[in-house]
Amino acid sequence: PELLSSIMLLDGSGYLRCIPTPSLSEDYIAAIDGVLVGEGMGSCGTAAARGETVIVADVREHPYWGAYKHLALQAGLLACWSEPIVDSSGKVLGTFSVYRHESGVPSVLELASVRQASHLAAVAIERRQLQDALTLRELEFRTLAENSPDIVARFDNNDHYVYCNPQFLKVIGRTKAEVIGKAPVELRDDEVIACFQGKIEEVLCTGLKVELVHIVPVQGGRNIHEHIWFTPEFDPLGRVVSVLLVGHDVSAIKEVERQLSTLVEHLPDLVIRLNAQGQYLYVSPAVSKLFGMPAEAFIGKTIVDVGMAGDSASDMALLNAIQACAQEGVCMMSEMTFRHPSGDRMFDIMHVPECNEFGDVETVLMVARDVTGLRLAHNTLQEKEVLLRCLIDSIPDLIFFKNTNSVYLGFNKAFAGFCGRSEADLIGKTDYDFTTSAAAAFFQKKDAEMLASGVMCHNDEWVTFPDGREVLLNTMKTPLFDVGGKVIGVIGISRDITERYQMEQELMKREREFRTLAESAPDNIVRY
Repeated sequence: PELLSSIMLLDGSGYLRCIPTPSLSEDYIAAIDGVLVGEGMGSCGTAAARGETVIVADVREHPYWGAYKHLALQAGLLACWSEPIVDSSGKVLGTFSVYRHESGVPSVLELASVRQASHLAAVAIERRQLQDALTLRELEFRTLAENSPDIVARFDNNDHYVYCNPQFLKVIGRTKAEVIGKAPVELRDDEVIACFQGKIEEVLCTGLKVELVHIVPVQGGRNIHEHIWFTPEFDPLGRVVSVLLVGHDVSAIKEVERQLSTLVEHLPDLVIRLNAQGQYLYVSPAVSKLFGMPAEAFIGKTIVDVGMAGDSASDMALLNAIQACAQEGVCMMSEMTFRHPSGDRMFDIMHVPECNEFGDVETVLMVARDVTGLRLAHNTLQEKEVLLRCLIDSIPDLIFFKNTNSVYLGFNKAFAGFCGRSEADLIGKTDYDFTTSAAAAFFQKKDAEMLASGVMCHNDEWVTFPDGREVLLNTMKTPLFDVGGKVIGVIGISRDITERYQMEQELMKREREFRTLAESAPDNIVRY
């Protein structure tokens, strides 16, 4: 009865909070509440800092009590022994203190009693903290699970439901009372649910996490795809005592996969997925059709193993391109000719790196487009362009093309010679860049008149060549159309008619001379 006790708990900020006890007055408890843990901070602060017993025989003389002795003396307390309360891991939880109205040190029996009381307090405090932590974790779990859009359920070691969240009940269309305490096969017995329950039993037996994509029929006649993880939960001895189920609705992803699969399966392009080493993981039906081999003949092999290009050098080049794409992580383009019984096929190939969530390249997607017909058409077009160019350049007339702003788009060699400029100096230029302002204004005026009327027109123009020759050109201008029939410019063809003009002038002169002579002659002159 002569020993007065107090318990102080260590808070998270390094202070001791005093727990009310009947032994000490409320005023004294309030005064010492919030003692800082540290050396010399009273008996309790020092004991909590050291983690060992601190005995002060007389608070009036001990330096630890310099800041607190007036409080103790007001309460009539002269001695204080403080024992740290330590949990099972050695962590200080607080202090158990004993006060006396008389100075002195504890006896061996008294000190043993204090330490026993401190141990009992440690057991009670640690248990309470564990209960609080467990309650908090359970509250956090339920708050998360109850508000999660994912399905959450827990099974005991007999495969029976012990918890399921509202989303789970909504998906399966059952009430909590109908589910708790039942096994999955008791709610619906079919092959899919049997597989579902088999996964639970697998986790209980192996202690390993497993997953699967489970198709769940819901009201309204549609099915949803749930990606489900089964996670083992262990007791302190390491035994699996329950299984936690978390399922995420991946119906939207599955629908996108279905659409992509439909697209890829019907693409005429070759679609191939390979790993970083260049081994086939997937080939589209177009690949099987082109090479006359089932998809299974490709899987796990490399391009070199299959002989896709038809010769070892080309196969190796294609394999190197795939591996380079995987190593560098950038899209690459290449061209390849594949040997085929019906004839060589030319392909444009795009290599696309596919990365995981960490940015590492895991696979390479190869898309190959057959451009055989396009290349043949292109070659034919080039041949026709060369032929047309040769034809235009062989014509002595000046031929040119302008857009609607009278900017030159092209011309033949005769026109370039007339201007005394190279092609690079003329393309994109106007008449103002290489002739007089008056001549340029005249040319562009005629361009505008033709574009306004939309019909072919002719005009004669006196022009001067770079060598000083002055010639008369008869220019025909006609609209330049695009493939849709829209007027996009002017086609001009200019012919040198200087000699003809001179001959006409000479003929007119001779005619005038003849008529002058005939009209003035005294003789009778008749022409038949």
